[in-house]
Amino acid sequence: MIKASTVTAVVLIACFTPFVSAGLVFSWQDCGTSANHVQVLGMTYFPENPQLGDNVTFVTNFTSNKVYTAGSTTIKAGGGIIDKTFDTCEGAVITAPLNMAKIVFPPAGCPVETGVQNNTHYSWLSKHAPTSPQTATLTSVDQDGQPGFCISILTKFV
Repeated sequence: MIKASTVTAVVLIACFTPFVSAGLVFSWQDCGTSANHVQVLGMTYFPENPQLGDNVTFVTNFTSNKVYTAGSTTIKAGGGIIDKTFDTCEGAVITAPLNMAKIVFPPAGCPVETGVQNNTHYSWLSKHAPTSPQTATLTSVDQDGQPGFCISILTKFV
C-alpha cells in the first residue's frame, strides 16, 4: 500500500523538477539589414551549460562601419514583459517584473570605433522563471538616428 505522503512527495517532485533542473541553451541571429552600421558576427556564453539561477556572461563579436559616439539600445523580451530603451554609452540594469530576470549592460565605452569588437553583457534568470522558449531582441540607433545593430537571442530550456 502506497502512503499519501509518498504520493504527495512524488507529485511535488514531478511538478517542480522542470523549474529546478532546467538547463539553458542560447542561440542568436543578426536581425539587421544592410542599412545597419553594426553587423553581429557571433555570440558566445558561459558557463557552457548554464542552469536557471546561474549568472550567464554573453560576449557578442561584431563589426562596425561607423564610429558610435552616442545612441540608444532597446530590448524587448518575455513576450512584452520587458520593453526598455536605454543610453548605449551609459549602459543599464534591466530587471523583469517579480525579479524573474536581470540583465546588466555595462557602459559601451563610447566612442566605439570602427572595425571588429566585442561587447559583454550579463544575464540571470530566476530558478522560478517560466520554462517556455523566450526570445529577446536588441536593437540600437546611433547618434544620427541610423540603425546600429539588431540581434535576436532565443533561450530554450533543456
